[in-house]
Amino acid sequence: MYTFETNYKNRNIIVLFLGQIEGSDHYLAEEISESFLNFYRPDAVLLLHPSYLNINSPEFEASIAQLERLGTETSVYIASFDKNASLDLKEHHKGIFKIKKTEAATLRDKIIKSGLTNMAHNKKESLILSAPTGTIFCKPSGETYSEFIKASELASTCHEIQFIAFTLLKYAAKVENLRCIYIDTMSISSYVESLISYLTLFSSNYSREISYYSFNSYDGISSRPDENNGVFVIISASSSNNLSKKIKKEWGLTENQIVNFLSYRDSDEEKIKTVANIKELSEGKNPLEFSEKKLKIVGENFAVEASEAKPVIIKTTNSPQKIINEVIYPRREKETFSCNKVAYTETKEKHVTVDWLKEKDSIKAWLEKIAEWHIPANTASIIVDYRNPSINLLLDATISSVKTTLGHDIKGYGINEIDKIPKEKATIILTDAISTARQFIAVNRELRRAKHRGNRIFISPFALFESKKTFLSTKSTLEKGESGFDYKLLCKEVLYIGPSDLAKIWNKELEIIKKYNHPHWKSRSEHLETKSKGIANRIGSYTSSSTFDEFSREFAFWPDDYETSKTFSSSVYLTIACILQNMRSMDRSEPDSLNGHTYQARILSPDNFWRFNDALIQSCLWRAALYSELDYRGSSLTSRIFSDLVLKYIDESKNKKSDIVCDYLIALTIGKIKICKECIERIVTHGKSELDNDNPALEVIASIEEKFLPQEKSRVEAH
Repeated sequence: MYTFETNYKNRNIIVLFLGQIEGSDHYLAEEISESFLNFYRPDAVLLLHPSYLNINSPEFEASIAQLERLGTETSVYIASFDKNASLDLKEHHKGIFKIKKTEAATLRDKIIKSGLTNMAHNKKESLILSAPTGTIFCKPSGETYSEFIKASELASTCHEIQFIAFTLLKYAAKVENLRCIYIDTMSISSYVESLISYLTLFSSNYSREISYYSFNSYDGISSRPDENNGVFVIISASSSNNLSKKIKKEWGLTENQIVNFLSYRDSDEEKIKTVANIKELSEGKNPLEFSEKKLKIVGENFAVEASEAKPVIIKTTNSPQKIINEVIYPRREKETFSCNKVAYTETKEKHVTVDWLKEKDSIKAWLEKIAEWHIPANTASIIVDYRNPSINLLLDATISSVKTTLGHDIKGYGINEIDKIPKEKATIILTDAISTARQFIAVNRELRRAKHRGNRIFISPFALFESKKTFLSTKSTLEKGESGFDYKLLCKEVLYIGPSDLAKIWNKELEIIKKYNHPHWKSRSEHLETKSKGIANRIGSYTSSSTFDEFSREFAFWPDDYETSKTFSSSVYLTIACILQNMRSMDRSEPDSLNGHTYQARILSPDNFWRFNDALIQSCLWRAALYSELDYRGSSLTSRIFSDLVLKYIDESKNKKSDIVCDYLIALTIGKIKICKECIERIVTHGKSELDNDNPALEVIASIEEKFLPQEKSRVEAH
């Protein structure tokens, strides 16, 4: 039941719209009773229903009785409507307010207006959408407005949909021999389905043979019907009514064959009717004359006409220098960090992993401080995952530190032994490194199930999270204790290194190069397949088969006192990953931010690859970036700048001056770096003509040609 209030002759009337579906008498009586709770005592109650329901029959005795519960002064009317939406008004209970039968048509129009206006006010936020700041809606007509009426949002219940069908019935009934209803968007099909249902139930002259068709707004104006007889057109929403006027003229319709359902205007000089004018809900904003960001509207959906992506240059000021100087740089000569490594068989490879065993002394000193300051005196157990081969050494170090401080032994338990730990005493949950803390969260859940009532301390020397936001969210989740406790998550080092799926880059590279025959790719495949060791010093795919990445002494983000021969490349990758993630976390208003949005993406300028001309840095840069940050297809200029770089390295590879070309070609093949088709053609053509037959880059170029230029290749072969 759809219930609303209308004002007629300065009197308040509650309208109870029953809709199409006939419910039980008991159910309807309850609905009527509940509806009255939402209103003050009215002057009249009007029950509105389609005539085929026969509401006056004895079957609705309890429902009719509920209509009288508001007292003797409230008038009660039962009104039925027919196939023309005409009301048959009957007074059921006499009260103070009298409505004559001759007023039925006027009352109906008032009910329609009030019912639709009530819906519109209730759904205003979703019905009338305002263009975000700095943007503008671009209608299919090409006109621009700061507001858009989304008619499909008007109704949210079946009875509201049926009420809308009742309002349209008034106009559809005027079309002789109605056979087809045309709508400008399929999103209002539910309204039309309900309208056709009314037409079918009211008269044997109508049937489900009445069809409806969406002509897709301005795009479908040319799809005019073969015959105008029996055609009815509904324009879902319009600010100007221009579409209905254009349809009427080009299709040759009469004013009775077309209506604007929702509009900011009443009927105009074309005499095309407006079912509901909702101008009063408009914010009254004027269209923006100039806006780079346009939201194109297709039906009731939006496609963004975005501004051209903004290229961003990496600067030294973008670096999280404290983390780099205190966490990464001091470990540059240790194999603490590695890429594409599986810690142990039950885990997946990550783009950055950490080996705490390279930090044993500093970790032990840290654990001693933890034991002194953060471990409760009644701690009795430590929970660990014994599948981790290095966890025993960390467990021993933790037990030793806690015992020294607390003066009593604590015992280690495996994850599958949680039920055995002392329930009333504090416990430590221990691991060597976390990236999502799923293991901690799972253990925390199992402790609740085991009815553990003591405090809990989560310890992990290293945390490598996607972003600061995800880390703080995880920390907050774990530290919300039970029974008045505030649990703790303790980490010695926390780094924010970007999404974990960046590890897939090496897997995608491996998938491609395993098909190649050159000895260089056989060697590279074997290296990538050794997941237990990971990648410490072979980040990229280069032309030569050097054992180590070549690294210069001019790395802008590090002090200049490092020795390149002793530096592990994974530390360089981690530095780049942290810098890029720091740029993503910047406010969008900052010029160096990589934090793009729907209307304007932020991309890494190709100039970065020209400026950081060390092969290792370049390889780390594209591998640690996101796909969206390397999509240059939206600009012919950025595509050309990047392709010029690849052409330069093809020439240098030919002259044995550089070996980075294979790495860039791999990036193009797996789609991590995207450039326009014309630039891909330049690279393929130049590479095939300039590189020697034994150059491993030729197999990658063949893959690029097959993937991105298949038609061009087939034409050449046919010729």
